Amino acid sequence: MIPAELSDVVRAAQGYADDDERVRHARANLTANMAEITVSEHYLVNAARLEVALADYWTRARLSAMAVQCWPSIQARMGISMCAVYGRLTEQGLLTACETDVLGALAMLVSFQSTMGHTVQHFIDWTIQRDFLSPRRIRQSLENAYHTWPASFSISRPSWWSKRLLAFVGMKFS
Repeated sequence: MIPAELSDVVRAAQGYADDDERVRHARANLTANMAEITVSEHYLVNAARLEVALADYWTRARLSAMAVQCWPSIQARMGISMCAVYGRLTEQGLLTACETDVLGALAMLVSFQSTMGHTVQHFIDWTIQRDFLSPRRIRQSLENAYHTWPASFSISRPSWWSKRLLAFVGMKFS
């Protein structure tokens, strides 16, 4: 475990210029899979800056996974939510858990290593209740499965399993 001061990462992110090539690339990729953008350009650039700063930290510290404090610290310091950025980092193989969830980061790392790095990982805090196998309970649990969503964009592509599970509980994947 390598602790880092969040303010150092934020300061590094704020040091990148708007026209920095890596920031522009991250900003373009951030919106490439979006059907509609509802945030400001300033928001997108700040998210791109923080993504680049975290990727740089990952490389410098030679990490295998990271758990980053996010809410409300990042929002207060940079005016952004980190969920999409953490998901993008994870999709790039930089496994990132939110809310300083070290055990979540470890679970992502174990899962990632068990697939020999061939599967994009995602860790959510399931809300598992009694009678979990009833369609009503599954539907409720799917709706409350996570308190944040730092998932990679590829997880939104429907798989055979997810389509069947959603059909079983009476939900449609559009």
